[in-house]
Amino acid sequence: MLFKAATALVTLLAITSAAPSIIESRQFDEYYVIPTVKLPGSPLDGKSIVAQNGNFFINREKATTTCVVTAPCDTLSNRTMIIFSNANYTAKLNSYVPGGQIVYISSTGQFQYLPTHSTKLPEGAIAQSFIRTEFFPTGSSAYAGIIWKGRNWVACPVAGKTGVFQIQTAAIGHRSECVDIHVEALELGGDKTPQAYEYISPYGV
Repeated sequence: MLFKAATALVTLLAITSAAPSIIESRQFDEYYVIPTVKLPGSPLDGKSIVAQNGNFFINREKATTTCVVTAPCDTLSNRTMIIFSNANYTAKLNSYVPGGQIVYISSTGQFQYLPTHSTKLPEGAIAQSFIRTEFFPTGSSAYAGIIWKGRNWVACPVAGKTGVFQIQTAAIGHRSECVDIHVEALELGGDKTPQAYEYISPYGV
């Protein structure tokens, strides 16, 4: 009996040590993140994830944004920056308009965002369960990343757009043609400046 118990313990330790370590960040922190693909050895590795027309893509040149004459348009980079909160596990785009823009997961798993001044989600969508974590992969450097409901992400080819991929959660509706990726949470040295006046989205309800 003691031998069996010891064997089981050794097996458990081996399994645990082989898996990459994930540690959740401090509970109440907000993180201003440039979402970036983490996929060593792939051409997608290091690619920025871009907010465009309500969705998030790889290999789209720039975010779809708009500005008004009363805003400091010339100072805005128009790059995609998302604020992740480990206090309530939510996310929003770092736009100039008050309140930012809510980021959510659609009922079919797409990583999406609402237009400005909109708080009503599409049916079946979820705006919680985002977590900024720290990964400690064996044999590689540690890095910060984003997960949703404890799962990573997939990049799915966009029909008719060679080399363009749309981001979805791996927790819902994983398709065979999609590529498993991690989303690295890059930060610009503590920069919290809004990056766009407004990110365009058609998904208001």
